[in-house]
Amino acid sequence: MPFRSPQSDEQNLGNTLNAPLRAAIREFVASIVPTVIPIVQGSADRIKALLDSYLLKADATKTYSTLGHQHAGGDVSSGTLGIPVNTTGAVQGGTVSSTSTVSAGTDLRGANLYATAAPNYNISNTRVAAWLESSTGRLGTASSSERYKQDIIPADIDTDAILAMQVVHFHYRAEIAKRDDPSSPDYVGPDYKVSTEVGLIAERLHELGLWQFVVYQRENYTEVRTRPVTRTRALVNADTNEPILDDAGQPVMQAFEDEEEYTLYLDRLRLDEHGNPIPDGVHYELLSLALLPVIQAQEARLSTIEQHLGLPGKEQP
Repeated sequence: MPFRSPQSDEQNLGNTLNAPLRAAIREFVASIVPTVIPIVQGSADRIKALLDSYLLKADATKTYSTLGHQHAGGDVSSGTLGIPVNTTGAVQGGTVSSTSTVSAGTDLRGANLYATAAPNYNISNTRVAAWLESSTGRLGTASSSERYKQDIIPADIDTDAILAMQVVHFHYRAEIAKRDDPSSPDYVGPDYKVSTEVGLIAERLHELGLWQFVVYQRENYTEVRTRPVTRTRALVNADTNEPILDDAGQPVMQAFEDEEEYTLYLDRLRLDEHGNPIPDGVHYELLSLALLPVIQAQEARLSTIEQHLGLPGKEQP
């Protein structure tokens, strides 16, 4: 049998087709190409995504760039987990747990933060009092240095109001519910021993005009704002749309000004239906300051009495 090349078959086939039929075939092929190409490209993208997902799960121990790369939290079981920050510089999400140390370079946010070992940790070196910022729940300290203060004036505190404060014993309702309310999620039972507390009533201090020592209810809110930011981008050739490279073969970068959104966490006084602030707690940590003007007033009165009676006054150091 003589050898027949594919070219000769195509030529023979072409000879058997008349010109109108060949034109119709070419028109049909041209019409389906735009439809077929996206389907093929879509299939290729899906295959690539599946392969990438498989490779990520199969090799979750490597270090990857945070740009365009993600891992499900459950896929990372050990090592260091670097979490990209959002526009507020905060790590946010569901539950983050660790048997050792969890640290963040900027903010670590959560609905509830627990430090279960803290109650049993005795700090014996230099320490400061911890404060809680009501608008954000952020822990911090309050400096007493003059360097951080302005508009400093003597405090006008009513010493008679201080002396009128009444110390009371009381039970927290949540504690009573542990003993008496079976519908409470914290119910323990009738044998639960309710703790007896000692303290002050915030509303009574408010009525005495001692607002400085009252914690008022506040409501949190957020504002989304924009701020200028400098970014960089690779220069590209306008004709080829390819990156312009330097002598070292690296993309030439250009700085440009842009804007980014960020979230500001704020709070404000919550008011009742009459527009009045709502007492919620007492600044017990400040009550020692309230005693200073009382002691000073008592000292002044004693000095006046001593002078009136001709008694020797208190020796000055």
